[in-house]
Amino acid sequence: MPVRHSPVDPTGAHRPVPISEDDQKRNRWHRTPARIPCGRRRRLLIRFPDRTFVFAGDSGYGTHEVTRFCYRHRARLMLVSTLHPDANRFEPPPPCAGTGRPRVKRAARPQPRHAVATAKTFDRLEVG
Repeated sequence: MPVRHSPVDPTGAHRPVPISEDDQKRNRWHRTPARIPCGRRRRLLIRFPDRTFVFAGDSGYGTHEVTRFCYRHRARLMLVSTLHPDANRFEPPPPCAGTGRPRVKRAARPQPRHAVATAKTFDRLEVG
């Protein structure tokens, strides 16, 4: 499968992006199911600069790509997504010191199952 290298990958990462035959014929980037809603949310943010949005989706929208996009726009966009109860969560890694291999993860955070069990109050959110 052909691969296109670009220093300006739409996700912000510098990595090769595989090209499908259809994308190659249309001369466009491959769009993953997670990248499509990011583009739609970006257009909403541009079109309505004075509004804030709550984006609710299932676990398919809880990918790293979508969560990074929502984090970049956290002042106006909130992501509500499901997460597996036994997911392993970690603190973000420290900034790279410039020598050696950078760390990938830090201290462990509580699993969602334990965090919910110890929560004292819940906020009710009405969607609609």
